[in-house]
Amino acid sequence: MKQKSKWQLATQVQSNRLLGFVWPSKAADIALYWFSSPIRFVRPLREEEYIRTAEVLVSREGLHGYRWGRSERKVLLVHGWNGRGSQLGSFATPLVDAGFEVLAFDGPAHGESPGERTNPKLFAEAIQNVNQEFGPVESVIAHSFGVGCAVLTLHRGLKLKHVVLVAGPANYQRVVEFYLKRVRLPRRASKIFQQKLNDWVGIPSQQINIVQMGIPKNTKSLVVHDIDDKDVRFENAKIYQEAWSHSEFLITSGLGHRRILKDLQVIEKVKEFLLQE
Repeated sequence: MKQKSKWQLATQVQSNRLLGFVWPSKAADIALYWFSSPIRFVRPLREEEYIRTAEVLVSREGLHGYRWGRSERKVLLVHGWNGRGSQLGSFATPLVDAGFEVLAFDGPAHGESPGERTNPKLFAEAIQNVNQEFGPVESVIAHSFGVGCAVLTLHRGLKLKHVVLVAGPANYQRVVEFYLKRVRLPRRASKIFQQKLNDWVGIPSQQINIVQMGIPKNTKSLVVHDIDDKDVRFENAKIYQEAWSHSEFLITSGLGHRRILKDLQVIEKVKEFLLQE
């Protein structure tokens, strides 16, 4: 599926803004549907190469996934919004060679997994379910939207030895506010949207503050971010640095939001981090 053109998006935004004045609840419903419905992009050829070496898995909940290698030391790859488990497949071979088993799943409503809409709580529950069925997982490498979901899962009781957080936002509520600004909902419709979102997720988005939730002291954390990331700005990493003195940080440049997942130096650093006792 391809993204909407700028013209289509502009038309939808204008229509929803007008609807927001005359029927704010309906406009909020439409905006929430857009916000919670990821796009399933075609898997690029490089990811096809990754999965040729993997064992295909399907969880009890129907999530589509992959496994590379077999070991008691298991690493789970958690992708971001509009992504797929294979998007982090560049980590698989180096980690298997280092003695790990690597698991990756398409999250709810992503990739080849079922569903049309999803949210951070459903993603966090999927991580916990995968851990229970195919784990126990020792470490998690999460990217972008997956960062907050991984931290939320830790906050809800997942026990990990290491967590690697790549290009993640510091606060989910800021993502919500950016979206509402982009679709230009009127104030009343925006308030209704916020309440509908909170009711659906079951957790107020204001409480999904990744920095404030933090990382348990018995879990080592590595934050990776590129200063040229245009999707999740580097300012988010600065917030992590100011708040998390116990975490390690790897700052890169010129890799942006997605190429950072394939960079050999980043992969080597992450592998070394996961090998720490």
